[in-house]
Amino acid sequence: MDMIVNTVVRPSSSRNQQNNEVLFSTPEELVSDIRMSICDGVPVLVFVAVNRGNFPSIEYIASTISDKGQYRTYGIYLKSRPPKNVYHALFHCDKSLVDLDAIVSQLPPVHFYLQAHGRWIFLFRRIRELNSGLKIAHEVYDWMESFIGDSRQFIDSGMFDKLQIETIIEDEAYTRQHSDLLIHKDNGSWIEGKLMEAKTSSMQLYPCPPSQWMEAPKRHGWAGGIRLVYAGQVMNNQAPVAVFGDLDYLSLIRELTQQGAELTVFNSVFSTRELCQDLFSDYHREMRNNPRFVFREGIDMPDIIRALHGKYDYGLVLFDFDRGLAVGKSHLRETMASKLFTYLSAGLPVIVSEELNHMAEFVLENGIGIVVGKDDRSNLVKMLEDIDLSQFSDNIEVAQKKYAIERFVDRFTAWLNRSSTS
Repeated sequence: MDMIVNTVVRPSSSRNQQNNEVLFSTPEELVSDIRMSICDGVPVLVFVAVNRGNFPSIEYIASTISDKGQYRTYGIYLKSRPPKNVYHALFHCDKSLVDLDAIVSQLPPVHFYLQAHGRWIFLFRRIRELNSGLKIAHEVYDWMESFIGDSRQFIDSGMFDKLQIETIIEDEAYTRQHSDLLIHKDNGSWIEGKLMEAKTSSMQLYPCPPSQWMEAPKRHGWAGGIRLVYAGQVMNNQAPVAVFGDLDYLSLIRELTQQGAELTVFNSVFSTRELCQDLFSDYHREMRNNPRFVFREGIDMPDIIRALHGKYDYGLVLFDFDRGLAVGKSHLRETMASKLFTYLSAGLPVIVSEELNHMAEFVLENGIGIVVGKDDRSNLVKMLEDIDLSQFSDNIEVAQKKYAIERFVDRFTAWLNRSSTS
């Protein structure tokens, strides 16, 4: 894949012949390989994530850094299996914190990129206390202190108890004080206030794929009806409304298809097809009964970008927030969803809910789509039929170049270089 991989001999148990990546079977093998790289003078960057798929920014960053060849990259995944063709070397903890502890405790001082939030925010404190010599950049995708609006409704939903919420918020404060670099994607007064209180450096991340994955926008309209797509997490009708009411997408699917639109949902990546079919039987039932709706399993990047390109008119960041959702207003105002950049990379204009202030402003400022209020939804398809899609094309191309992950990686690698000499 590059000169770094070819200069180090690896005692691996499994090797992907396509790109020479190594999958290690024990923590000891992984740590030994990292030490060998350091002895050979090869800079090392270790990435740790809980799952792949839902929060793909870590794969965007790792893939770009791996391709540049300046660092040997290691991907450690706690639950789901690591993605292919992203890292130089991989380890799957298979839900074992014992394996993760064994790796962390034996590592020499290296740079560490951790992606963990919510229930998994404790990983930063755990890693820091096991090995104080690591330089840790911590990406916190969502802040529970902002996400939780009415804590009583979250507790009543059964998703969290009072102690869990308090512990998560305490661990969030800990990472703001003790990480070497705090990486976030939010924008607004809540996160600005927290960063002013923090004792660490911070860097804003827009979760946009690498430029080489991007597809050019189409330059003409579609002769048929409006084709909409939603690529991201959905929930079934058993999920607690207070926490996930906006992600039970069935009511919005029916509302839009009844207006004449065709709508496809690409769900998040799941471990097995059987699990997906079992958890989302209500969506499969809707697909059987609704000829305008298609429900598809989630697929990894960059395949999802290719699947979206040229086949749909708009990507949806559109939600129904009127179903008893107890999520905090500051979270809705300030968050930035990765799916917005998935659509951008596929050359699609975006439809975003007006309640999502940061994303709505982003879409309007860059001229890459439209913002929809809840009163507009009942006539949305008619409104879309009167819009010339080609008006977005030039702006989408400009935004693709402006926000591709290379922009962030340049700043991040500059931090790596500075922290290596400090």
